[in-house]
Amino acid sequence: MNVRRVLPLVLLAIMSLAVAACSPTESSPLEGTSWKMQLEGDEAYSDLAAATGITISFGADGTFTGTYTISKYAGEYVVEGDSLTMLGPCYTSMACQAAEGIDAQQQYLFALEAAETFSVDGDTLTIYTDDSELVFERD
Repeated sequence: MNVRRVLPLVLLAIMSLAVAACSPTESSPLEGTSWKMQLEGDEAYSDLAAATGITISFGADGTFTGTYTISKYAGEYVVEGDSLTMLGPCYTSMACQAAEGIDAQQQYLFALEAAETFSVDGDTLTIYTDDSELVFERD
């Protein structure tokens, strides 16, 4: 076997391994986590205070799912550093849900869609929009 032919292939293989070792795949701090919304005092979405059971879970596949009282919602998310983009939250609506409940739910989903950044501090997740924040506790 000709050493001149094999040496470039060996060097290429070594370089590929070095590049892979230097650029590990980072996972998002949201991946695989579940949260329950905290509603207290005069928060930006205080009209949601009557609602219970607002949850959100982030999958490793870039999707999120959640519950809003008796409805369910889902969409996709993208994390880059502390930047958070939540795409297309859609929901199932129950026929027995009152109109004001649907309005509050839509307001919540609009807030998710407006997400700009997030922070995780211990067991608290805060999602920030341009003019408000949604606070969740680890579930």
